[in-house]
Amino acid sequence: MSVTIRENKNTILMTKADTLLTTINIVDSDGNSYIPAETDRLQFALKKNYDDKKTLIHKDIPIDTMELRVDSDDTKNL
Repeated sequence: MSVTIRENKNTILMTKADTLLTTINIVDSDGNSYIPAETDRLQFALKKNYDDKKTLIHKDIPIDTMELRVDSDDTKNL
């Protein structure tokens, strides 16, 4: 599996048909951690280009685990 996460560029590079499992950390501009409230909803969307309206992959991120999981089946046809 090959995955590179460039947090400063909001970029995830991964090999097609691999699985990604990563913990999401949210911080404000001062570097303080944000703990999601029970009513918060976190989502991940993958697009071909940043300005595209259509998403190729859309995932809800559970606030109890803060784990983003992109399965091999999600990427095998990209």
